[in-house]
Amino acid sequence: MAEKNEAKPKKRRGPGRPIKKGQVLNPGGRPKIPEDIKQAYREHTWDAIATLVWAARQRSVSAAASAVRAAGEILDRGWGKAPQTVTLQGDTGLTLILERKQEPKAADGTPASSETV
Repeated sequence: MAEKNEAKPKKRRGPGRPIKKGQVLNPGGRPKIPEDIKQAYREHTWDAIATLVWAARQRSVSAAASAVRAAGEILDRGWGKAPQTVTLQGDTGLTLILERKQEPKAADGTPASSETV
């Protein structure tokens, strides 16, 4: 009779080689959405807002859930997700490290882009 506490073999993540500690698989990050596609999403902004208002008035949550999800995706992809803030109070014992990316500079030392934010 086999014992119940037999050692099971470790399951692998999937095909390919294992990820090393500290290894970054996508150093460039997620690709940006092209401007023409963002504009296409933005053209549906008012429809998405109307859908959210419609869903808020529904008595059945299940009927409105997928419509709310779709409207949210349209707004997020067209305008970007809302920034999230974190407020810490008191002595948390945490250290906060902020990194600021440098603007690319032209050969003469001035900022490469003349856009102001």
